[in-house]
Amino acid sequence: MAEEPFSSSPASPPSHETPELEGPRRIPEEPPAKPAFWTGWDALVLLALFIAGTLFATLLCQMGYLALEGLYHWPPLKPMDLGTNPYIALIAQLLVYILLVTFLYFLITRKYGLNFRHSLGLVKLPSGAMRSYGVLGLLVALMAMVLSSRFPSTRETPLEKILGQGHAIYYFAAFAIVIAPFTEELIFRGFLYPIFENHGGRSVAVAVTALIFSGLHVFQLWGSWPAIGLIVIVGFVLSLTRAVSGLLTPCWIVHLVYNTTLVMAVVLYKAMAHSPQVLR
Repeated sequence: MAEEPFSSSPASPPSHETPELEGPRRIPEEPPAKPAFWTGWDALVLLALFIAGTLFATLLCQMGYLALEGLYHWPPLKPMDLGTNPYIALIAQLLVYILLVTFLYFLITRKYGLNFRHSLGLVKLPSGAMRSYGVLGLLVALMAMVLSSRFPSTRETPLEKILGQGHAIYYFAAFAIVIAPFTEELIFRGFLYPIFENHGGRSVAVAVTALIFSGLHVFQLWGSWPAIGLIVIVGFVLSLTRAVSGLLTPCWIVHLVYNTTLVMAVVLYKAMAHSPQVLR
C-alpha cells in the first residue's frame, strides 16, 4: 500500500495569541557635541579689554599716588612724570594682567566648557624635556647678551630710564620672573596662537604671534634697534617652540629661563656697579 503523500499527523491548531507589539525604537543617543573653540571675536574682546584696562589701571594708579603722596610723604611728582613712574607702571601692568587672565579663565571654562589648563596646552612635562627647554632658554639669553655687547644701544630706552629710578629694578626683576613669562605665554602662545593656526596654518600663527609679542615690548625698547631686533628673535623662538611641541608648557619654561638669566645678569651688573668692592 502506497504511503500517503502527506503526513497523517494532525495539524497543530492555529495560534490565537496576540503578537506582542514592539514599542517605539529608541534612537541611539548622539555623543555630546564637541565644545566650540574660541574665535577671533574673542581675541578682539581681549584686545579691547587690554586697551581699556591699561588706560583705566594707569589712571587709577596715578590718582592713588596723588592721593597718598601727602599721607606717606612720598616725593611729589609732576604730571609729566606720572606716566614714567616705575611703581605706577608696574602696578598698572599687574592689574591689567590680572584682568586678562581672569577673562580668559571664564571665557574658556564657562563659555566653551573646556578644561583651562589642558585646552591651552599647559601640561606637565617629563623632567628630561623640562631640562631641554630650560637649556634652550639659557642659550637664547646668552645669545641676547652676546649680541647686545656686540651691538650696543646708542640711546637710553624707556625701560632703562624706569629701571634707573631707585629700587625699581628689583621690583621689575620679580615681575619679569614670577608674573610676565606665565601671563604673556598664556595670552600669546596659549590663547592667540591656536586662533591664527586654525585660520592660517602653523606658519601664519608663528609669524603673527611673534610679531604681536614683539610689538608689545617695542614701547619699552623704543630708540634701540638692536634691542627691538632681539625681542623679535625671542618672539619667533617662543612661537616656534609652540609650533614644534604643540604645547604651552615648553614656551613658558623657555621664557622663564630666558627672563631669569637676563634679569639676574642685569641685577648683578647693577650691584657690582654700585659696590666696586664686590669685584675685589
